[in-house]
This record gives sequence, C-alpha cells and structure tokens, in this order.
Amino acid sequence: MRNGFLLVAALFVFGELGSPEATAAQRSSKGVRHAFLAVGTRTFIIDTDGKVAWRYPRSTRDGWILPNGNALLVLPPGKNYPGGVVEVTLNGRTVFAYRGTQQLVASAQRMENGHYLVAECGQQPQLRIVDYRNREIGSVFIRSNARDIQRQIGYARQIKGGNFLVTQPGDKIVREYNPRGEVVWEMPLLTAPISAIRLTGGRTLISLENRQVLEVDKERRVTWRLTKSDFQGKPYLDKLSAIQLLPNGHLVICTTNTQKGLPQLMEFNREKVVLWNYVHTARHGIRTFQVLSTNGKPLGGTPQR
Repeated sequence: MRNGFLLVAALFVFGELGSPEATAAQRSSKGVRHAFLAVGTRTFIIDTDGKVAWRYPRSTRDGWILPNGNALLVLPPGKNYPGGVVEVTLNGRTVFAYRGTQQLVASAQRMENGHYLVAECGQQPQLRIVDYRNREIGSVFIRSNARDIQRQIGYARQIKGGNFLVTQPGDKIVREYNPRGEVVWEMPLLTAPISAIRLTGGRTLISLENRQVLEVDKERRVTWRLTKSDFQGKPYLDKLSAIQLLPNGHLVICTTNTQKGLPQLMEFNREKVVLWNYVHTARHGIRTFQVLSTNGKPLGGTPQR
C-alpha cells in the first residue's frame, strides 16, 4: 500500500478522531499542506486538513510508515520491559515484535532487504540486524564513552552503499560505520548531534542540540548552516530534534519546545525562508516525524531522515 493511500484507509477504519490533536493547525503562506507521522509522547498521523487520521496508544521514540502501509515504531522502556520495536498494521495488528536486549532501544529502521536495523544502548551500545523472525543477521558495536544510555545513540540509519550513519550525542560526534564496525568517517562537534542525513555527493546534514543545523562535506567543512540568528533571534530552533529532507530540497525540522505558540514542525527552503509550520495547542512533545505527502501527493522514494 502506498503512503498516499494509507491515510484514506486509516480514515475509513477510524473516522475523524475526536482528540486534542484536532486543535492543531498547519500554517503556510504558500498553501502547503503536509500529511505526516508524529512520534513522541503521543503517536499519530495528521492528514493534510490537520485532522488525526490514525493513532497508536503508546508513546514512541522513533517511527516510520513503511511502503506496505504498516507503522514501524520504537517503544520506550517500561516496567519489566527494556523497550523494543513493533511493526503494526493501521488496524492495530502486530506483525513483528522485537524485545530489546539491553536498557534502551534508541531507533529502528527497516532496511531495503527487509531486515530490521535496531540501535540498542546499554553496557555495549550496538546496532543489531534481525530478520522478521528475530534471528540475528549481524551486529555492529558502537564506540562510545557516554555513561548516560539516553545519549549513547541518537539515531542510526543505513545509508546508500550499506554503511551506517550514527549520531552519538554523549560523545558529541557523528560517525559512519561499515558493516564490520570500522569507523570510515566522523564529524567531531562542539555540542550534541541529534539527527543526521547523508546527502548525494557525500555531504551530511546534522541537527544539533544548540539550535542549529549544519551541512558538512566529506572533508568536514561547513557548507551551509541554519541558526537562531537567521530568524532575528526567535526561538524557532530551541530544543531542536529530528530533521527530514524533502524531494524538492526543502528541509523540515522538529523541535520538542513546548513554549506556547511556537511551531513544533517547520519547513524551510535553501534560502532559509519559512514555507510551512505546524502548531499543536496541547504542546505534545514530538521527538521525530515523517512527512508522508504534500498537498495530497505522496512523497516518492525512500524518506531522507
């Protein structure tokens, strides 16, 4: 099922859900309307009208809407539960479940070959690759000196060519690991990285905790940046979290800032002009997100996030 049809399917199953999310608003002077998955203290899909199309009854740390229409979600730890990963249909049926083996599952991704990439934090932070039967296919140990397990791994993503791009907030570094666990590229930083995207040509976009987004090349030179000073000091980038690059080259950012009236999601072009934002009056914390469609047109290809 393509992403463009899953929202219709969700509305058919659930109808227009009455919830606090219904008070949220999409704003754009250019007429932009996105449908997107929101992951955090609440987990839901917003359609292009700003209404809830689907909701999952638990908080989550990471998530995707897959090409088959299912949701892949990372669950936080709980009582007698170290956290894990589930793939669920939009009518609530679980088709895959992974239970963490350490203290925290930081992120997950379904790889192009159908296997699952699971980032685990704890005594030995690592990336685990498992199949749909939970059989381990491989693993990559992450080099980290961070004692806080919440900051050993931000997000881990497989990138083109088969390597893994990993943000390590506690170590203030972004590293690219090959499947043998060797570091083939790294970007030391002055502050904690949260999310990173590998672009064509080897450039990398990185969201940083200290209110900025950097684009760096293979030689670690900064080629573009987005900072608070680009918005006359407005706190748009406070508590910056995940980012997604859209097919048209625009950047969407997420902030966990709960200050009243400030957007939680914002879209910028390369010239740093704000084209769209999303404001949730209930101020639910959105940790990450996935834009699914724009003005009713599904985004093609693999999401860059």
